[in-house]
Amino acid sequence: MKRSCKVHNVESLDLDKANVEFNRKGIVVNEFLETSTRGTYATGDVIDGPKFAHVVTYGAHLVAVNIMVGNKRKVDFSKNSWVLFSEPKIATAGFTEAKAIQEGYDVMIGIYDYKIDAAAQVASTPLGYLKYVVNKENLEIINVNICNCNAAALVGEAALIVANKLTLKDVAQTLHPRPTMTEAFGILAQKMLNKS
Repeated sequence: MKRSCKVHNVESLDLDKANVEFNRKGIVVNEFLETSTRGTYATGDVIDGPKFAHVVTYGAHLVAVNIMVGNKRKVDFSKNSWVLFSEPKIATAGFTEAKAIQEGYDVMIGIYDYKIDAAAQVASTPLGYLKYVVNKENLEIINVNICNCNAAALVGEAALIVANKLTLKDVAQTLHPRPTMTEAFGILAQKMLNKS
C-alpha cells in the first residue's frame, strides 16, 4: 500500500521501492542525513528541517562529506540563521526563546534598543532592537534576534556567536569599533553580565 506524503516532489520518487522511509514531514533521515536505506542520503526541502537556500547548501556539503569519508559530520540545525527581508528586516540565529524553553533551558533575556545606538542615530535607522536569549547555567548565548533595517548585515555575527557557543563574557570582551551597529553586541553582553 502506497503511503501519502504532502511534501512536494516526494510521491513520484517511488521511495517505497527503495525502502526509504518517509512521513508527512518528508524523508526520514538520521543525524548524518542518511535515510533508512544505508548509503542513501536526503537533504533540502524533502526532509523535516528549515527550508532556506543556505540550509540546502549546508546539507548538500554535509552529505558530500559523509559519502566521501563515511558518516563523520552530523547535521545541526540549531545553529541556523535566517533573515526576513521586510522593512525593518528581522533576523535570528539559534533557538527561538520558545524552543529554548521547550528544550528545558532556564533562560535570561536581554534587549538592546537601537534608539540609543550612536551608529543607528547617525544613519537615521534607530528603529529596532537586538535581543539575546542566554542559558542561565553557563551564560551561553543560544539565540540572537535582530529587528532593524540592517539586520541582514548584522546576522553574520549573530550566527558566529551561536555556532561557536560564545558566552556573554566572550562577547563582552570582544572589541567592537565605535560607532558601528555591531557595537550593540558587546554593549548588550556587558549589560547582561552586570545583571547576572
